[in-house]
Amino acid sequence: MSLERAWQALQAGKSAEAFELYQTEIPHQPTRPELWWGLALLAWQSGEGRRAETFFKKALEWDPSASFLADAQAYGHFPPAFQQLLLSFILAIIAAWQAGPEREQARQLALLLNAYPATHAEQACILASLFHALAEPLLSECWCVLSLELAPSAQTWFVRAQLRFSQGERSGAEAACREALALDSGHWQARMLLGHLLLESYQLQEALAHYQQVLAQKPDFAPLYFHLGRMQQSLGNLEQAQLCYQRALALQPGQALWRLQAKICYAPLPVSELQLEQSLAQLRQALEDFQIPIRLSDWQNSLGQTNLDTLFDLHYFSEQPLALKQAFARHFQAPEAPLFHRRSRRLRLGVLVTPQHEGVFLFVSGRLLAALDPEQVEVILLIWPASEVIFAQELPQLQRFHLSPDWAFSVKAVQALNLDAVYFWEAGTDPLNYFMPFFRLGRVQFTSWGSGGSTGIPEMDYFLSSPALEGPQAAQCYSEKLVLSQALPIWYGPEQLLSSGKSRSALGLPETGVLALFPHNLLKLHPRFERVLAELAQFSPALRFVFVNSRNPVWNQQVQARLLKQISAEQLLFLPRLEPPDFLALLEQGDFALDPWPYGAGKLAFEAIALGLPLLTCPGQTLKSRIPMAIYQVLGISDCVAFSELEYLEKAKAMVQDPAYCLAFRETLLQRRAALFYQPQAPADFLKALQFMCSA
Repeated sequence: MSLERAWQALQAGKSAEAFELYQTEIPHQPTRPELWWGLALLAWQSGEGRRAETFFKKALEWDPSASFLADAQAYGHFPPAFQQLLLSFILAIIAAWQAGPEREQARQLALLLNAYPATHAEQACILASLFHALAEPLLSECWCVLSLELAPSAQTWFVRAQLRFSQGERSGAEAACREALALDSGHWQARMLLGHLLLESYQLQEALAHYQQVLAQKPDFAPLYFHLGRMQQSLGNLEQAQLCYQRALALQPGQALWRLQAKICYAPLPVSELQLEQSLAQLRQALEDFQIPIRLSDWQNSLGQTNLDTLFDLHYFSEQPLALKQAFARHFQAPEAPLFHRRSRRLRLGVLVTPQHEGVFLFVSGRLLAALDPEQVEVILLIWPASEVIFAQELPQLQRFHLSPDWAFSVKAVQALNLDAVYFWEAGTDPLNYFMPFFRLGRVQFTSWGSGGSTGIPEMDYFLSSPALEGPQAAQCYSEKLVLSQALPIWYGPEQLLSSGKSRSALGLPETGVLALFPHNLLKLHPRFERVLAELAQFSPALRFVFVNSRNPVWNQQVQARLLKQISAEQLLFLPRLEPPDFLALLEQGDFALDPWPYGAGKLAFEAIALGLPLLTCPGQTLKSRIPMAIYQVLGISDCVAFSELEYLEKAKAMVQDPAYCLAFRETLLQRRAALFYQPQAPADFLKALQFMCSA
């Protein structure tokens, strides 16, 4: 009876009376959750947040289901002031718990509030933000809509921008940021996110202008200085990058990840072989000098956001970068691995794919995984919400498990799946897929040719390859145990090669003359390979080289400037970025293509050769330069394979002189390409390799 009177007094705003009644009941009813719930609200009302949380946890000890909390109907009958008290406390608890061990309890509380009637826009905005943090995008969107209907605010538009960004809707995120800034030009979080979005689309000057406005408001905001350092480094402005890194570290000297980044600062597009060799030597020395051990468990909240360089560029710089990659990985101390229980029935395989890598994954591995025998293996895609739409459309038969921006929560959630193996389609192309293996997501972890070569990560157990992709003494090129599958690890068909059929002129190319394509990522243009292009240009002044611009305009300018030192402008054609059907049309219009070294074509090789484009290649000793040769072996063709730089040049000159030969070779490729499509042994070989790795 006294507890009921205390609750009524609390609702009526009679705090002193309620407190006295609750105090008298502590000795008599210490196990009643209603007692501790009332005391929690009183403490919160008095500004004692820690005591309020302690009392609330006490209430949950006696009633973990929190049935003492009012449902929506009861909440609607409370006085407005009491509604606000209750609501503000629960919102604060959710905010405090959503990123910690009480995350699931926070989620349940948020779902309870989801049923409460919204009384004002701020409440709806806070709930939208919390549901976004709790990886509930649909509920977050609903509360965003309601908040904007009640009273549009910059903060709500910013929450919507974050939501759109996490779902991969870059244009929607940008529009929401601009709406936020239209309402409040001083909303620095929206301005910074807009800067990030503009930077992603390489609108560099506008992005920089927004960053500078943020710094004018928050001159001591260290993370933005670090981000500016990464931007300057990506553009090759190393002195400016170091100034930004040092400013960030002066503000936050304990940031070990930033300190490591400052140590390994290098240009992604070296202007010459000399600069490249100097960069590699400096990297070796920097990794040797850096003596700060980085416990990854201490930096979980930073790993996905810091944008630390994972040294993937080493694959472009050097044929064999394993020693450097291992030296880099040694600086990170992995958390203690959990125990996984071996499954006796069908295998459970998790496949991690990070945002913006979905297209390549679908072409190379997605359909192969979907073709595996479901009686033998259960495949679960480990993805972020941004990838949901494309995978729901393209691979509806595979399960999808969503990871959240909360690193620690995502790791624990995946570990709880008790996966027999986790396949990291790529490891090192971004911080997410580089650092996730350190946290041991499954009993066995492996990668394959999407990673370009060995990762150097101690926790990566296996590397899946094929005999045709490996050179002699291949095992020495890997920190992982090398597992060889007889078939090439790909599963694709002609329906994935739907060209727009555009003519040369429609693509912006000359209708006549010999066109040698270099349709690769411009980072693959090694300074040593430029000598080959220069000699070909001198051999045939009428020859045109066709490149496709990267999304980074500064990189495009740097590559053009390098080439113009040795090749006339009339011989260089740079096309803008092409949509996939037009890119495939380009492959149909070229006379032949040049495969560079040390990092040659991957997915592109399967597309080009299947479309009949002669791709001249010179395989090295490692996987990343041997994919075209492996494809030619399947087709029983060796004409376009050279084994030295001299032979490569001789074959290239012959193709320049004899376009009719290229045309005949194209017909041969088209006649034989069926051998590449849906190789019947590929799924069985992949499954056999998986079973071997999981049984070891």
